[in-house]
Amino acid sequence: MPKAAIDANLATIPGLDGQKMSKSYNNAINIFISKEELKKRVMAIVTDAKGVDEVKDPTTCNLFAIYRLFLSEEAEAELTARYLKPGLKYGDTKKELIETIWNYFAPYREVRADLAKRPDYVRDVMRAGAQKARATARPTMDAVWSKVGLKY
Repeated sequence: MPKAAIDANLATIPGLDGQKMSKSYNNAINIFISKEELKKRVMAIVTDAKGVDEVKDPTTCNLFAIYRLFLSEEAEAELTARYLKPGLKYGDTKKELIETIWNYFAPYREVRADLAKRPDYVRDVMRAGAQKARATARPTMDAVWSKVGLKY
């Protein structure tokens, strides 16, 4: 029996409010939104009420949980160290996260914008993909229909 290979750290990604991230909960950060909308979403991430002079807990912080998804191990260790010392401002950390997310998805926004200008090309690629999928699936589906005793 196949088993899922899901990284425990990524099994559930918290949303802006700490619940599981979901469009249904309206707590997701969409990757193709404007920078202004991204700023509004990130600045709305729920954090605790600890002051600047207090040590923060990265293991319970929604902001940290989202930010770490975009960081290398070294950068995550640096952010963890900042959390564990007084002086971290959530507002500044959110501003850093805005820039990190914006830069991370920049190449994908460029490709999407390019494809949006070429709808005929996109339709042609989709049509070719459908034909290829049909050709690959046809022998399997023939065998399935035959085994269940149905003809099409």
